[in-house]
Amino acid sequence: MRRGRRMGRFFILSALAGLAVTQAWPVSTQTWKNRTRSEREQGDLNGVSLKADGTLTLGPAFETLASAADPYIWSLARDSKGTLYAGSGNDGKVYRLSKGGKLENFFDSPELEVHALALDAKDNLYVGTSPRGKIYRLSPSGKAEEFFSPDETYIWSLLFDGKGNLFAGTGTQGRIYKISPAGKGEIFLDTDETHVRVLAEASGGDLLAGTDGKGMVLRVEPAGKSQVLTTSPLPEVTALVTGNSGRVYFAAAGQSSSRAAQRPAAAPAPPRPAQGQAAEEERIPGQPPAEPPAPQPPAQPQPAAAPAPQTGAGVESKILALEMDGYTREIWSQPGELILSLAMDRDGQVIAGGGTDGKIYLVDPIRSESTLLEKADSSQVSALLKEPDGSVLAAGSNLGAVYRLGGRVASEGSFESTTFDTRVYSTWGKMSWRDETPSGTSVSIQVRTGNTSEPDSSWSEWSAPYKDREGSLVERPGARFVQWKATLKSGGGGKDSPRLGQVDVTYLQRNLPPELKSVDVQAPGTVFQKPNRSSSSVAVPGEGASAPGRGDRDKAAHHPTQQPRPQSDPEGRAAQWGASDPNGDDLVYSVYYRGADERQWKLMEKDLTDSFFSWDATSLADGTYLLRVVAADSPSNPEGAFLSAERLSDPFDVDNNPPQIGPIQAAVSGSGLRMEFEVQDSFSDVGEVVYSVNAQEWELLPPADGLTDSPREAYRLVMKDLEGGELTVVVKANDAAGNSATSKKVVQIGAPR
Repeated sequence: MRRGRRMGRFFILSALAGLAVTQAWPVSTQTWKNRTRSEREQGDLNGVSLKADGTLTLGPAFETLASAADPYIWSLARDSKGTLYAGSGNDGKVYRLSKGGKLENFFDSPELEVHALALDAKDNLYVGTSPRGKIYRLSPSGKAEEFFSPDETYIWSLLFDGKGNLFAGTGTQGRIYKISPAGKGEIFLDTDETHVRVLAEASGGDLLAGTDGKGMVLRVEPAGKSQVLTTSPLPEVTALVTGNSGRVYFAAAGQSSSRAAQRPAAAPAPPRPAQGQAAEEERIPGQPPAEPPAPQPPAQPQPAAAPAPQTGAGVESKILALEMDGYTREIWSQPGELILSLAMDRDGQVIAGGGTDGKIYLVDPIRSESTLLEKADSSQVSALLKEPDGSVLAAGSNLGAVYRLGGRVASEGSFESTTFDTRVYSTWGKMSWRDETPSGTSVSIQVRTGNTSEPDSSWSEWSAPYKDREGSLVERPGARFVQWKATLKSGGGGKDSPRLGQVDVTYLQRNLPPELKSVDVQAPGTVFQKPNRSSSSVAVPGEGASAPGRGDRDKAAHHPTQQPRPQSDPEGRAAQWGASDPNGDDLVYSVYYRGADERQWKLMEKDLTDSFFSWDATSLADGTYLLRVVAADSPSNPEGAFLSAERLSDPFDVDNNPPQIGPIQAAVSGSGLRMEFEVQDSFSDVGEVVYSVNAQEWELLPPADGLTDSPREAYRLVMKDLEGGELTVVVKANDAAGNSATSKKVVQIGAPR
């Protein structure tokens, strides 16, 4: 596991021996199904990317170019000759990346932080420092001079225009300065905000600025006249980048609504500055701004903590798209994440650097879906810089480092799952998975087990690689915890990538109380119906009712949605979702489905006005499926002007067919009876099998091998000391979906009466 990210407490299960005596084994085998994105986001990715539907694929090549002694690398810049510069904290240095891959000290400023770098047409480097806001100019040879010193605490961002003027976004007075090539500066724009956090160039020579306070995005004309383009739903704009067709993407951050119920993690203490520096509190992106402190005698400063490097630390981020006409829409959001940097890739998608676990995301602005590309060794990805070849450089903080996210696909990568807690000592059955392996690609999986919540020296070694996707017996010691690691390979130079879907590990644990969890796709046999609705809401995929007329649709849409009423239907299935509109528009929904092994979506129903839907489950063959729900605001907007959004469900299983009980072979020996038979299911594993003799109570019958972990199981029933006469033995078999089948065998014990 890379860099020991999850260094949690170790939990030794000293009570296992006692449990082995006092607890009973359960009646059926359980399965750890690992397939959703949320389950896999906490795992370790190395050259592997995580898609929106939870699929793992080979990702872009990712490498560490250099590591720094400083805890933070805040800014990056590249000159016309390809020389890379990095601004750091808490020593306020500027590094230059050598050809040997080392960060060499290029400039040591008197301040603590270098949050901004910029280069002019002659490759002179301009360095913005904090918390005594100054701008230095460095020649390519390294000669340094103080270029401009405004009365500001922070220099957050620097940007040149086409005429050689340098613009500086500052705090804590929320100003933008315009500095001529001669170093003469003036206030270009004085906002009502606390900080001007980011600057970018807009079309026509205008300036774009993102602020901290109200979270505004401003457009500033060359003459200094400004216009508020939009106000974000969170108070701080942390990153801003321009895309195609004049579209602007920006990240906003702030405290999440659940912060009061959470306890932020403490950040590592930064190094102390030199003796005699004033005790000023440093502002780190993502933290609430602080007013300048009153003058004090020399003392040891206590800079503000960096963003807490763990998910759920009381922050929330959103990425929004701003159109030229001012329309703003959210394309990504995640509580507990802090987006610090943005860049555009060559295909017009947004690359986002996170600040709570070193995550790098790829966001599709059209579909509003994201791929988790990689996790850096650093906790924060504080800056992104696009390279001419299409790759992206990333600055890491809380392990200061510089990374390259390559334009090519990695030829090999691995993914380590989080540990799974079976809660008590368990033995292992089979593991299997679903994958797609084009020619020249492969997927293999290894397993290890242990009795501590985090793997340590007491855990077993990794198993040999399993390569049979249909199932292999897990040959690891029984334990409470289990973990798997997948290795994906491509022999075609990254041209084709394997895809890894659901991974199943079966286990037999000690009996535990049942758990009930709410899911979007309801359990088989449950459908939804509106109160007092006269017609059934059950539909057949591909056979939806014809669309109502415009007047009927408007009339239905403007009535508030009623809460659904669950009903029982053995052949039905239902789904429910939550949706809202920022304008208060009425919404209609379309529902699509596809099999997990299919590529095209099929329409189930359209023009739904309720946020739930039921259908006939027997119209779907046995298998695993996903739903796609599309919400459109067409009832409140004219034709051609409506907008839509879509979301995927987690995978769900359909199993309509009962298991089959094979011929029952019976052999009578004196007063004893021996019966053998097989049970087979077309989709799921065989479930509970019971038997009854002469209509007496049902008795549990375990499979011959003791583990119910296969669609085909063999059973053996031995009875002794039976009374003479005719016996009728009835066998009932269930599968994992609850379907059942029965069979009987009539035998004669002793001579007929």
